[in-house]
Formats: sequence, structure tokens, C-alpha cells
Amino acid sequence: MPSFFGFGSLVNTGTHRYVPDTPASVKGWKRIWVNDECYEHAFLSVVPDTDSQIQGLLAKVPNNDWAELDTREVGYIRRELAMDEWLVERSSTHTLQSKPSDVQMYVLVNGEPAQPAKPILWSYLETVLYGYYQWFGAEGVQAFIDTTTAWTDILDDRDSPIYPRYVAAEGDAIAVVEAAIQSLLSKP
Repeated sequence: MPSFFGFGSLVNTGTHRYVPDTPASVKGWKRIWVNDECYEHAFLSVVPDTDSQIQGLLAKVPNNDWAELDTREVGYIRRELAMDEWLVERSSTHTLQSKPSDVQMYVLVNGEPAQPAKPILWSYLETVLYGYYQWFGAEGVQAFIDTTTAWTDILDDRDSPIYPRYVAAEGDAIAVVEAAIQSLLSKP
């Protein structure tokens, strides 16, 4: 069955209806905050980088029906990942029922590194970090921060979330996500 590799908000399963397979990593790609004409705020993409590896989530796409995801990921194109570009996380307690033969990842068509004029939405970042916390724990939140580039200003929109698929952190994740975002805000 075809699958996608999510590296941002798609890691948070509260933002979609797809059945997650397992935590995974992709080699040769680096996560980056970008701006483009499709969005008013910074969002995540990936760029080739032979020295990088990023964590994310594999999820199944039933009946090879990509239409809903393609609509959600406007501005991106799907790129098929070769079998040697991705691997299942060794520490995962989840196991693949069968290895997907078709794994795709959404890659931005156009864009440039994020600038302060189009900041990162707190609601988007919290949603992403909460997903990483759910799958990878506090270490995954920090790994996300460490393996993401082009950080820029963060707009605190929690009182009136702009990100349409906002999923607020819950339980133990609240303190971890809040501390992570506050640490980003304190950097020059």
C-alpha cells in the first residue's frame, strides 16, 4: 500500500485521518522553514542535504487516493522516496505489517528561507512539536529543533489560532512543547 513520509504537521495524527505505520527517518534531506506566495506565514519544507537525516512518520494512503493530501499540501509536489532513502526508527515499538513499495514525501516547488515578515505561527509549531512528542518523546522535540533550519520570528497566535489544523499539546507534552518554544524565542 502506498504511504507518505510526514516531517511536519503530518507527524501529528490529530491533523489527518491516515493510519500511521511507524516512526521513520529519511536520509539525504534537511527540514527548513520557508516562505512562498501560497502562504502568509512560514511553513516547513525539505531540501536535499546528503549529510542530514530527519525523523518523521510513515502513514498509509488507502486505495492510492492522494487527492485529499494533494489538496492539503498545496504548493508542494509529491516525490517518491527510494527504498534506501528511508528507514524505520530502530527504537520504534511499532512494526511495519509490510514494507511499503511506494513512499512519497511532499517537497516544496518554490520558496525561500523564512524571513521575519512571514513568521512561524505558534499554533503550527505547537501542533508539529506535539506530534513529535507523541511519537519520539521530549528527545524528538529537541531533535526536530536541532535538525530544522532557517528559524525566524514566532507569532503567538494561541488566543486565536490561525493554523486551521491546530492541535494543542496535552498532558506532559504541554511543559515540553512550551519550554521548547520559549527556548526558541530567547535566541537572538
